[in-house]
Amino acid sequence: MSRSILLLCSGLVACQPPDPAELFNALTVDVIADPAEAEARFVEAVGSASDSLHVALPDGDNTELLEALGDAWSSGVEVELVIDHDQREDPGVVALIDAGLQITLADAGLTYFEFNLNDEVTWASTDTIMSHAYVISDRQRLLAATTAGHLRSGPRILVSFRGEEILEDYLIEHNQIYGGIDATAVTAFDSPAKSIADFRWRYGTDTPTDLEVWFGPQERLTKRVIDAVYSARSAVWVLTNELANDGLARALQDKAAFGFDVRVVVGPAFRSTSQRLADELLQDTPDVQKVQIDSVEDVPTLILVDLPPDQEGYPPHARAMILTHDLVSSARLYRGQTVVTDQLIDGAMWVLSNRTPERTELLGLDALFQEQFDLGEAL
Repeated sequence: MSRSILLLCSGLVACQPPDPAELFNALTVDVIADPAEAEARFVEAVGSASDSLHVALPDGDNTELLEALGDAWSSGVEVELVIDHDQREDPGVVALIDAGLQITLADAGLTYFEFNLNDEVTWASTDTIMSHAYVISDRQRLLAATTAGHLRSGPRILVSFRGEEILEDYLIEHNQIYGGIDATAVTAFDSPAKSIADFRWRYGTDTPTDLEVWFGPQERLTKRVIDAVYSARSAVWVLTNELANDGLARALQDKAAFGFDVRVVVGPAFRSTSQRLADELLQDTPDVQKVQIDSVEDVPTLILVDLPPDQEGYPPHARAMILTHDLVSSARLYRGQTVVTDQLIDGAMWVLSNRTPERTELLGLDALFQEQFDLGEAL
């Protein structure tokens, strides 16, 4: 039960029954096609704060959003901003730094000694990515998205949430990155130094949909996607800007070869991180339906598992997995070469699950996938 509804009773104050709405976490999921509308939602979330803002942005191109953060800070609101190191020269970011706002530039590259190779290996800052996109207003309201901070064309998925438990966990994640423990902070054994936020990975909501939230790299997001693919009972539909993961490609082909409905939509960034890994999808998945869309600049990462009924007509446990970054390698080295890897990406995955036949909370994401699939050209 939320601590906010615990009341102290005395002879002077009568005990009031709790508001049933406070017993559950309020969840809203929106698919927004217009990037300006999505950015306006972030500007509104920033403007609604009266006490504190905890913000992470993967991009700093949208000066209106950065100016809103500066205005909030000037008005006395506590502002903690995390942004990817590679955005440090964006005009809006430069203006905030010059004004004196404290900004953490995360994921600035990594060099460490690889014992398996007996040599040092290095990742440039462009390959170590801060993909979180969220605003936490007054420690009470969370607005997260698949991306934010820019106006590049393409649909976005926005998730709005109220509830103490998930806000606590997001603040733990935020505090680690803001304090310098990002995806490039590793232990002596080259493992992520970030800690897992909490053990509460399932959050009950005020809808028929349950929610899980996982943070990368410490909770191995791509591996969870691969596990979900293998566990599918009817279908796996994947939408992502880039798919460069050999393990995931093999999992998709294994399911498709057994007659499951497996479809993949990739965006304009396909083959931009690793042509050799992308070729795993192109050449080694003959039974997977594959299309590419290039009519927009970005597409979100969305994996839909078991939305259709299974072969016996039974509706299985449907899931929607929403990630803040592309489906890149789960290993740091591929055939001895460094590749973009989710082990060096700060980000999140939201898993919506629904066991009811109607699955009303997932239908909007179903429509998003179908729209992008219809727009794509066969690979």
